[in-house]
Amino acid sequence: MGASELARSVLEGVAYSVRLLLGALEASSAVAATRLRHAGGGAHSGVWCQIRADVLGRPIDRVANLDSGVVGAAALAGTAAHVFGSIEEAAGRMARIERTFEPNVAMRGYYDEGFGRYTDLYARLKGFGGRESESLVRP
Repeated sequence: MGASELARSVLEGVAYSVRLLLGALEASSAVAATRLRHAGGGAHSGVWCQIRADVLGRPIDRVANLDSGVVGAAALAGTAAHVFGSIEEAAGRMARIERTFEPNVAMRGYYDEGFGRYTDLYARLKGFGGRESESLVRP
C-alpha cells in the first residue's frame, strides 16, 4: 500500500464514521437527510466530496463559500438586524451551491461491504484503551 492508498483509506474511514453517526441521528429523530452539504477545508477536495457521497449514498452539495461558520454568523446577524426576514431567507440568499457530487451507484456494494467491516470493528474495539462508552453499534 502506498501513500495515496493510505490517504484514501483514511478518508473512507472518516466517511464511514459520518455514515454511522448520521444513521444514529436519523434513527433517533425519525428524519432522513436526503442530501447533505459539505463545507470547510476538506471540501476543497473533489475526491473527498465524492467519497462522502459514495459512502453515504446521498448527494453532497459543496457550498461556494467554504467558511460556513462565518456565513452562518452573518446570516444570523443579518436576520437580527432585519436585513433578512428570516433565517431561511438569509440562508437562501447567502449559501450558494458550487457543485453537487452524486453518489456513484457502481461503488455502492463496495462501500456497503466496507461499512459492514467498519461497524464490526467498531463494535469489537468498543472500550479499547480503557474508555467505556455507549456504542452506536450493537454487536
